[in-house]
Amino acid sequence: MLQVSNFSFSWIQRAVLGLLLIGLLPLSASAQQGMKFFQGSWEEALAESKNTGKPVFVDAYTTWCGPCKKMAKTVFTRADVGDFYNKHFVNYKMDMEKGEGPDFAKKYAVSSYPTLLFINAEGEILKKEKGARHPDNFIEMGRTVLFDEDALEALSKRYEAGERELPFMRDYLNALIVSGDAAKQRVAKEYLDRLSDEDFKDPENMSLIYDLANRTSSPAFKVVMDQKEAYIEKFGPDSYKDKILKSAVESMKTAVEDKDKTSFQAVRDLVAKSGIEKADDYAHRFDLEFYEGTADWKKYAKSAVSYVDKYNLEDPMMLNKLAWNFYLNVDSKKYLNEAKNWAERSVAKKSLYANNDTLAALLYKLGDNTAALIQAEKAIAIAKMSRKPYTKTEKLLDQILAR
Repeated sequence: MLQVSNFSFSWIQRAVLGLLLIGLLPLSASAQQGMKFFQGSWEEALAESKNTGKPVFVDAYTTWCGPCKKMAKTVFTRADVGDFYNKHFVNYKMDMEKGEGPDFAKKYAVSSYPTLLFINAEGEILKKEKGARHPDNFIEMGRTVLFDEDALEALSKRYEAGERELPFMRDYLNALIVSGDAAKQRVAKEYLDRLSDEDFKDPENMSLIYDLANRTSSPAFKVVMDQKEAYIEKFGPDSYKDKILKSAVESMKTAVEDKDKTSFQAVRDLVAKSGIEKADDYAHRFDLEFYEGTADWKKYAKSAVSYVDKYNLEDPMMLNKLAWNFYLNVDSKKYLNEAKNWAERSVAKKSLYANNDTLAALLYKLGDNTAALIQAEKAIAIAKMSRKPYTKTEKLLDQILAR
């Protein structure tokens, strides 16, 4: 039994981030709102960089590269990605196997795809990363290129000296966001207090507020919620949904760490009432994560049974996770039989070492030695075929035989 039940928020992060990567939560596909790529030669792109003062972002791709196509379809087309990259970079795409591509690949040592490069007007690499990125990671990558520690220090001194003009406040907040400085929320509140009704409609202000709305308790998040229609119109419904869920995840993590039921309930209710697709589903998942994280296994068991029944859960990995937690932490035979049924459904959907091992453990805990023995041997056989370790399952086997 090699599984481990350490709380790591893997479920929520998988629901909010992992599902985005594998396409279970749709991403905005409005090319008109996404990144605008410079049309011209590489030399002309560098000239544009010099004229505008913006670094060049280069998507080094090939036509046969799957992750390249995925990123082009689900990341570059995003309104929030386009909003950031169009403002701060000269965006350029280059096929590494055609035209100037082979020479570019040789000069900048591009050998895997996609390779994402940030290059200054002199043709020098500022940053180079391999592999596709999720929209948030991609934006954060761009921010690190723009970050200037000396500039932040200068902006901080101007702020401390009392400067409060809105353009300055925007520059300062953008620098604080990139640096991860905790002062950003304090400065953000002051910035929001200074905005007029018309200022809230300004595209630059909306972009900054959207970036600042990373926790449900933040003033910026309240603005994004209160002005829902305006932000959906600007960033798209899918980006808006991502924003709500990821902000809720960050707040929920804090609630679990602090064992703060009041904060948990506030975040849970916010998600349930947010109006986003599958809001009630996510709220139930948050229940499970909070009860698991705070080791309230009585409520976890009740909530898990309710969740599986209400949504007719069929995902084999999630069924296995629930069943395994019941094996480790629940003693009620009624609930253990529920977990056994989940493990059986999980195996029926996709027979793996992990769920066969879970089923064997549950059968043993329920006292069915014969069935547990058969299932443990099956789990070990699968582990051998897939070359996975199975020493703990062997220990279970010894326990079964010794009973």
